[in-house]
Amino acid sequence: MKTYQDGIYTAVDVNTNLTKKRAKLFLELTSKQLNYKINFLQVSMVSHDVVERLVSILENREKDSLIGVSDKLLSRYFHELRIKHRTIFEPRQKHANIMHDVLVIGGSENSLDKIIKLLLEINMENKIAFVLLHHAPSPLINLASFLSERTHKSIVYAQNGAKVEKSTIYVAPPNYHLLIKKGTFILNDSPPFSYAKPSIDFLFESLSYEYSSSLLAILLCGNGFDGSNRLKEITKRGVTVAVLDPNECRVKSMVQSALKTKFFDFKFTMQELILYLHNRFNATHTPNELLPFLEALELKYGYDFSDYSQDSVNRRIYNTMQENNFNDYNHFTNAVLHDKHLFKKLFANLSINVTSFFREPQTLKFVKDNILTYLSNYAHINVWCAGCSIGQEAYSIAILLQEMKILDKSLIYATDFNQHVIDIGKNAFYSSKDVKNAKKNYITSGGVANIENYFDEIGSFLSVKDNLHKNTLFFTHNLVTDSRFNQFELIFCRNVLIYFERALQIKTLQLFYDSLSIDGFLVLSKSETAMIDGFDKLFKIVNSNFKVYQKVI
Repeated sequence: MKTYQDGIYTAVDVNTNLTKKRAKLFLELTSKQLNYKINFLQVSMVSHDVVERLVSILENREKDSLIGVSDKLLSRYFHELRIKHRTIFEPRQKHANIMHDVLVIGGSENSLDKIIKLLLEINMENKIAFVLLHHAPSPLINLASFLSERTHKSIVYAQNGAKVEKSTIYVAPPNYHLLIKKGTFILNDSPPFSYAKPSIDFLFESLSYEYSSSLLAILLCGNGFDGSNRLKEITKRGVTVAVLDPNECRVKSMVQSALKTKFFDFKFTMQELILYLHNRFNATHTPNELLPFLEALELKYGYDFSDYSQDSVNRRIYNTMQENNFNDYNHFTNAVLHDKHLFKKLFANLSINVTSFFREPQTLKFVKDNILTYLSNYAHINVWCAGCSIGQEAYSIAILLQEMKILDKSLIYATDFNQHVIDIGKNAFYSSKDVKNAKKNYITSGGVANIENYFDEIGSFLSVKDNLHKNTLFFTHNLVTDSRFNQFELIFCRNVLIYFERALQIKTLQLFYDSLSIDGFLVLSKSETAMIDGFDKLFKIVNSNFKVYQKVI
C-alpha cells in the first residue's frame, strides 16, 4: 500500500490473512479527515471492515467516483452493492495475447538429456529454435547431428553469414559466441564471457534485440553464472524467461544464480516445462485439445478441471475470451498460463456461481417440514452447503433454522473452491434487489416473518444480521481434491454435480456418504440426477421430486 498526497493506492488484496496488516493500515489512514482518493489496483476483493469504511467515506464526502478499481471482479462486486467507483485502466501483462514463435535453450553440465526431452516435445512448423550447450557428450561428437538423430528433427550448426530459416533448430558451434543481427548469424571470436564461450548471456541478449516478446528463453542446469548476467535487460525487452527448478539439476549453480536475480517469469520442473511448451510453443494446438491445457493449469495453479464437463469448460473459456478481447483460442490459453490475473478471470467463470436466496423454494419447504423437523430433536446439527457460491443458500438455511428456534445449536459450513465467492459470503453484504426478489420464494419456503428482518441496511445495500452470520462458517474446499472434514446431519449440493463427468460425480457422492452421520440426509438440485451406478447402495430416496436422499446404513 502506498500513500501519496493525492491518494491511497493498494495493489494487493486486503482480505487475506497475509494482508490483514495492510487492511488495518487502510482503516487507520482513512479514519483521518484527509481528502484521499482511493485506488484498488489488481485487488479482486476487500474485507467486511473495508467495505463499511468505504460506505462511510462516500456518505461523508461530496465527490463522485472517489474510489478507483482496476479489477473487474471487485468492480462487479461494488456494482452489485451500488458503491460508487470508477474503472482504472491498467495495461495488460507483457505476456497477454502474445504467441511466441522463437525458442532458445541454454545449458551446461547435466543439461543434455533435458534438451533432448524438450526438443522431442516441440512442433517446429514455422518456428525457430536455438540451442547452446557448453559441454557436448564428447569433443569429437557433432552435437547438431547427435541431437538430430535422437529427436528426428532438422538440427544444424549455425554458420557465419547464413540467414536464419524457419522450421529449423540451430546449435551454437563450439569456441564462438553466437549472435544474430537482422536475421543473419554472426560467429564472434571475442574472449570468453563469464568463463564461457559460447556465452548464453551473449546469445540471449542478441536474440532479445532480434525477437523481443516473440522469444521464449529457457535456462537449464550447469556450473557458473552464464545466462544470469543479461536477464534484467532481456526481460525489459519483453522476453519470457523460464528457469529450471534447481531440484531437477545435479549441477545447480547456473539456475540458482538466475533465480537470485529475480528477473525471470517462471521456475518450472521438467514436467511443468514440457506441458508448458506443449501449450505455448506448439503450432498445432486447437480448441479440441482441452485436456493438455487443463493439465497445464493444474500444474501451474493447482486447480484440476479435467473431470468437469468439457462442453461446459470450453463454453466458459470462450466467455472469458470475449470479456477480455481475445479472438484466438491458442493465444488465450497460453496467455492464461503466463498471467495470474487473467487466470483469475477465467477461474471466476469456471466457478459455477448461479445462486439466489431461497432457490427452489418447494424443496426448502419439504426440507423444513420433514428433515429439519426430524433433526430438531438432535443436540447439535451440522449442515454442509457444498459449492455454496456467494453464500445466499447458506444464509437461507440459517434463516429457516432461526425461525425453527434451532439455529443456536446448529453450524452451517459453507464451502466452495473459489476464494473470491467465499470472501463475498464472509462479508455477508447483498444488494437490496437480491433480498427483495426473494420475498416470494421465502414465503413459499415456509418463511413466517418478513425476510428483511434478517438484514441490516448499510448505505445502498443490506448486511446479514450477526446472529445468522456467526453460525455460518465460510471456507474453501475443493470437491475434486479435498477429503471429508467433519460429520454432518444434512448436506446440500445443488447445481454442482451437473457440471461433473460421471467419474467425478461418483467420487463426490462417496465423499458425501463418508461425511454424513449414520442417518444423515443429502439434498441435490431438481435439475440433477443421482441415479448412477451404485448410488442405491449409498443412499435411499426420501423424495424423488425434490431430490432428497438419506444415507444407507
